[in-house]
Amino acid sequence: MSVVRSVLAALVAGLFSLGAGAAHAQDCTTVASNLVANCGFEDGDHSDATIFPSWVVIPAADSGTNLLVAGSPHSGTWAANFGAYIGDDDTITQTLPGTVNGQTYQFSFWVQGDSLGDGSHNDLSASWNGTQLISIVNNFSSGYVEETFSVLATGNDTISFSGADLSTSETGGYLQLDDVCVAISGCASSVPEPATLVLLGAGILGLGVVRRRR
Repeated sequence: MSVVRSVLAALVAGLFSLGAGAAHAQDCTTVASNLVANCGFEDGDHSDATIFPSWVVIPAADSGTNLLVAGSPHSGTWAANFGAYIGDDDTITQTLPGTVNGQTYQFSFWVQGDSLGDGSHNDLSASWNGTQLISIVNNFSSGYVEETFSVLATGNDTISFSGADLSTSETGGYLQLDDVCVAISGCASSVPEPATLVLLGAGILGLGVVRRRR
């Protein structure tokens, strides 16, 4: 019986350990199969905040371009900050190496609105091969949220992000992008949420009690 109790205790401890891990940031550089270069915007010496190594930068067509590598990251030190302020979006794009035609991939990234404005005029969209997957509008200081998609590769695949702070007074606040990942697996966390772990742990302990009563 003591052996059963020890095993149950170890299982529960393991589950809660996983729950603690789930609370940590997903760093895109830890995904070995990630195809995105400079996925966390850490490359380069950052002496010029407008340079995005490995990404193609397409400035807003009007004079309001305001795309920077700056602080407030999800992990690491840097994040992409979208703050074009007249009407057109700034865009970054990257063609991925080594995708396989017909293969399904995970495409994930983390995004948040900063605390510099009221969130009423900003936007960020993500696209796969020119097809928009999501448009995030009027996001203000929400904390980083992970967005994850299942996408089908053609063998010549491009990801892009476009964003702006659509106010001439820049009251909307930047939208910040970090930890971009494209891989067959491993981009998104798959461990249970802490609340689920609590239920699983309680269930396992309950099984131990039932067995003990028998």
